[in-house]
Amino acid sequence: MLNGKINHFNFSARRISDDEMRTTPASAADSAGEGEVEDKKNNSSTNRQKFIHDHGGICNSIQRSEDRVKIVAFTDFSFITLALDWYERLSRLGYETHTIVAIDHESTKYFMDMNQNKSKPEKYRIEQQLVDKGTQRKEMIGSLWYNRLVYCLTQLKNGVSLLLTDTDNVFMRYVPTCTFQESNYDTIFAFEMGYPRHILRKLGFVICGGMTFLKSTNSTIQVLEKVIQSCNYLNTSRCNDQAEWNRFSLNAIRWFSEESKAKPNDKGLLQYGFEGESTTVKGFKCKIWDRDFAWRGSFFDNCPSENNWVAMPNDMPYWLEKKYRKLFTLDVAVKKLMRNKVYEEFCEIDRRNLIDGLNETVNEKLEKAELDNCYYEIPSLEKTSCMVITATMTSSSEY
Repeated sequence: MLNGKINHFNFSARRISDDEMRTTPASAADSAGEGEVEDKKNNSSTNRQKFIHDHGGICNSIQRSEDRVKIVAFTDFSFITLALDWYERLSRLGYETHTIVAIDHESTKYFMDMNQNKSKPEKYRIEQQLVDKGTQRKEMIGSLWYNRLVYCLTQLKNGVSLLLTDTDNVFMRYVPTCTFQESNYDTIFAFEMGYPRHILRKLGFVICGGMTFLKSTNSTIQVLEKVIQSCNYLNTSRCNDQAEWNRFSLNAIRWFSEESKAKPNDKGLLQYGFEGESTTVKGFKCKIWDRDFAWRGSFFDNCPSENNWVAMPNDMPYWLEKKYRKLFTLDVAVKKLMRNKVYEEFCEIDRRNLIDGLNETVNEKLEKAELDNCYYEIPSLEKTSCMVITATMTSSSEY
């Protein structure tokens, strides 16, 4: 719970009053006139149209293919802050099928109430896939990962292809999902960093459980059924879906990774994607995106290039997190949100520096980063439903 104003150096988070909410611009929590809503729609349309213009002929029918691919992320009530940011970012980029899957009644009710509020500019696509909360949060997480697989299987059987993401994935630009739908692959994965370790040692790479394209084909359905069966081998309806996907990758996919393994980065991680085919499901073809395109790394790595589509940054540098630990411990979702904002600003600076030929350290870049005021709805707060996150990294002050 956030009480009053909290300032740690130049990161701050505070409640804002109802009066302040009514007068603060550009926020999901703000009232918005029809003109503002129309501006958001126009910006989203511009992103889509610009891509189509720049990449003419890339898809046979971009609208038809886009409608067949649903972008989904799962959230419970405690992570609504991140879910809102994820949803609104995709809207701004021009996507039109992104959907939040609520895993508890509280988050479902929250979004339903939001959609009934006529003063809100955004109407959220919301579905529900309830999970077993168990007695500990780790039991709820295991149920979430299992139910995420079950949800995906149901959608695929209904003819809907999916782009499965996590709410803390940072989408940087518009890339139409038709490029995946009309490819020759049943499934496309993203590189993970190092988990599971034993599979990393055996294969030389691991894949991410929270950033995957799944095409609605018989082959994908058969593969997913096998993954779910392995996931539920103890009949607990709980598992780690990333561990299960990597187990399938190790035991049932023939990867053509030789060329990529010859060009790892300086940390030994593979950079370039490659194809694979199942040894147990006939006709199943898959690939892994280049790490630069679907990037996962630490703040001490170089940022991805301008070709980057989505980023999955690791935790912030320890020296930075230590400064704001008291703030971060208030809310895990807020911590992840701030991490994403710092990453986004840092990497924008990094790209400019590369263009300008500058060579600065990570710390110098982070100290230059300036984040605008960002307003996010925090339904767990009493009396008000909005928190302002302010982050400026140009100076520091005692606390």
